[in-house]
Amino acid sequence: MRDGRCYVRERQVPPEQFDSLLQEDPRAAQSFLALDKFCIALISSLTRAPSLLKNAATSLRSPLGGLHDVAQYTYFLDRLLRVPMGERWLIIDPIHERGFALQVSGLANAFQVYALVHDALVRGPKGCDGWTAPVAGPGPSTEVVAVARGDGPRNGRGVYVPPFTLFRWSAVTADRRVPDNDCVDHWYSNSAVPAELAHFEGNRVGVIGEFGWKMEYAPSREFSSLQASVEATEELDRAEVERLLTAFTTAPSPGQPLPGVGWP
Repeated sequence: MRDGRCYVRERQVPPEQFDSLLQEDPRAAQSFLALDKFCIALISSLTRAPSLLKNAATSLRSPLGGLHDVAQYTYFLDRLLRVPMGERWLIIDPIHERGFALQVSGLANAFQVYALVHDALVRGPKGCDGWTAPVAGPGPSTEVVAVARGDGPRNGRGVYVPPFTLFRWSAVTADRRVPDNDCVDHWYSNSAVPAELAHFEGNRVGVIGEFGWKMEYAPSREFSSLQASVEATEELDRAEVERLLTAFTTAPSPGQPLPGVGWP
């Protein structure tokens, strides 16, 4: 409720309709009004306690799944519960037949995914001498990384332009063609959440491809108190990369993620 009016997400409920509900079932109506307050408090708590967030995702995601269209902050809580915590991701570069394993936690929006994956691919695994980055040029600026990780302010100045485009593994075709403009349905867009990268064999997978225009991000993280990190842990053997590229083309499509929420 804002300014004496009731909203379902961002759609206003006519006052006369809500007044009728309030008279017919006061306890249910009051519970509805309390839902956003409950979600705000829970979001605040979970973003400050990563261990609790990881455990809460298992127990709360299912009952909240049917409510994310009901109240504004239930939707954001649903997004928070799908934030990766301690996940292993694979980033595959078909054109150079390279693949990289990453350890990922705390990413909530596409800016953080692109900025921190970019940073990890430039830095490489810890203690790895002679690392050759799979992306050209320097990594993101110190300010961009600080905003994305949660070490700096919630919002940064200027724009961040990633030097690569990510697609879901389902974009790879039978001839192992590199994703391009034809793969819009499989594109990891600038409005996507991390859970819109599909799993494959237990890991979320992003495939590096080309797109016709460069994305621009205003550096900003969604949950101000949630710390994020992406670390490269290893480069995959070429034989494993080739196996994965072949397997992508024969596996059943994961379908389309729920926009703004993604998959579990």
